[in-house]
Order: sequence, then C-alpha cells, then structure tokens
Amino acid sequence: MIETQFASAERSSDSTVWKQYQKFINLPVLNDFIGKIDQYIVVLNSNRQIVFSNKSFNKDFNISDISSILGKRVGEALNCRYAWKIAGCGTSDFCRECDAAKAIMETQVNNKDTFKECVILTQSSQTLELGVTSKLLNFDSEDFIVFTITDISEARQKTEIEEIFYHDIANIASGLHSMLQLLNDDRITDKGKILNQLNNSSSELIDELYSNKILKSAKSHELKVKLKKHNSITVIQNSVDFIEQTSAARGKIIYIDPRSTEFELYTDTNLLNRVLINMLSNALEASKFSERITVRCELIDNEKVFSVHNVAYIPEDIQAKIFRKTFTTKKTGSGLGTQSIRIITEGYLRGRVSFESIQPAGTTFRIYLP
Repeated sequence: MIETQFASAERSSDSTVWKQYQKFINLPVLNDFIGKIDQYIVVLNSNRQIVFSNKSFNKDFNISDISSILGKRVGEALNCRYAWKIAGCGTSDFCRECDAAKAIMETQVNNKDTFKECVILTQSSQTLELGVTSKLLNFDSEDFIVFTITDISEARQKTEIEEIFYHDIANIASGLHSMLQLLNDDRITDKGKILNQLNNSSSELIDELYSNKILKSAKSHELKVKLKKHNSITVIQNSVDFIEQTSAARGKIIYIDPRSTEFELYTDTNLLNRVLINMLSNALEASKFSERITVRCELIDNEKVFSVHNVAYIPEDIQAKIFRKTFTTKKTGSGLGTQSIRIITEGYLRGRVSFESIQPAGTTFRIYLP
C-alpha cells in the first residue's frame, strides 16, 4: 500500500481514466452546455483523478492538450507546491489543511454537496484563492465528482484590504493612547523619550491613513500607482529605519546584508515600504531577544528581489496556512500581516511572493518585482 497521511493514494489505470473521459467527451449536449459556463469545471473519478475539464478551465490554466491533465488530481493540475510531498495531491500533512481536498473527501464520505474556500500556493509562487463546490454524480453506473472552481481573489481582496489597514491603525492608536497616559504619570521622569516615541507613532499613523486612502481607491478601481525611480539600498534602509523605532524591534538586531545589490527600480515606494515593513514586523515578532533579522535586495533572473530572513522555523503544518485570511500563530495576532504582503505585491506592484522555512536555516520571505 502506498504511504499517505490523509486521503487515499490509489489511482485508476491510464486505460480506465481514458474510458471514463470518453464517456463525457462523447456527450455533445453536455460539452456544449458546460463549455458555455464561465466557472471552471472538472469531473473527478472515485480516486479523485481528472477525467474531464471544461473549456474555461483549460483556457485559463493554459491546458492546450487535455491528455496532459487526464489522470491527475486537482492540486497536481494547478501545480500546487505541496502536491507531490508524498504520493500526489491529497496525501500529505499539508493536504489535511487544504479545503479543496476536504470538500472532495466530505462529498465522497457523506454523499452531499460541499462548498469551501481555499488558498493554493503554486510552484511558481502564485497564490490561487478559490471557491470550490463538490457534487456527487452517478453516471453510467459509476460515481464521479463534479468539482466547480471559482476565482474569488478579487472579491476577497476588496474586503481584506480594509481589514488589514484598520487593524494596523487600531494598533498604532492604542500605542499612542498608552504613551499619552505615561506623559500624565508624575512617576515618569524621562518624558523626552516618550515624546520622541509619540512623534514617531503619530508619523506612522499618518502613513497608515494615507495608505488606507490609497487602497480604498483601489477598491473602486481609481487607484493610480505612482511609479518613480528609486534606489534599492535606499528603499530597504528607509524601511529598516522605520521599523527600528517600533516596540517590536527592541532587543533585536536588524541587519542589512552587505551582499545586497544596488539597483534602480520603478515602483511605488509607499506600497513597497508597506510590504517590507510587514515582512520585517513578522520576522521581529517571530524572533527572540538578541536574534538577528537580515534584509537583502538582489537581482535574480531579471527580477528585483527583496528578502527578509529570521532564524525561527515554521512547522510544516503551519506553512500550509501561511497566506490564509486571519491565520496567525500568535495569541493576539490578526493573521493579516502575510495577507497584506501578498495582496499589495500581487495586486498593485505586479510582483509575486514566496517563502521557505528550513531547519536549522530559518525562514525567508521574498518578494519578486518586475
């Protein structure tokens, strides 16, 4: 028996899959009807293998030849980075956290329609936010699953942008309130230091409000990203200077890698700084006293890459959830930090994000810009 940590690893033979495909392809009425539906539709056999897919799915996922995905599972066809950790899509610990796999399993076990929302991270660092519906179909004495997929990234992005920045603003306002209370405490003698912190936090609040205004414009498609020429080293230095003034940086070392490459890039530094500050903030929160966080910029295969590294390791079961909405490893966290990194980078800076976490090397988040 093939090893599996979640769903069955058993597969139907190529000849069986081909026969099942013929059942669907030889129904002109069905093909014509499904072909006109904008949603992505795939039909799976009892071993969760694709035996049919509609034109929308094939077109948008660059499938020129149906034979290239026949017999594959959904995660394999979508190039999920966790699909082959064990024995294919659905068989690893990561798959336990995948709502696409869960939907299929629930339909098979409970014989009921199932809807879920899922996030799939691809091998090329693309993030797919999908709404999936799984329905049981008995056809020609065989059980199949009709698996419907909808891209929900734009709809979710509109609501998540607002959540991200209102969360950040609330945190800063709370800090300002605490410092104002300290100023009224006669036992505090070094009030100059508090005033300096108030100045930094008020500047941070103004910056957050400005960013929120920018992204609210994006929701109504009125956002004009301001691309200007900037220096890579200056960009990371500005982000480091900013984050070093926050409470999260106390007792920790932020280090700009001297191997960083100096280059020019055309970008919106307000948005890029937001991403880098979130990357640094996440690394600081995951680090212990006196640990080092390293930030670096470099050119890799004609892409401009900014990275932040810390020594903490993210367990594999948590890695699978890292870009999900509201997921957090912290008791008081919102889980919006990694979400904002992805939304801003992919939605507005025309880039992509990735991360890797390896023992004992630690964790590195990267953004790739054109």
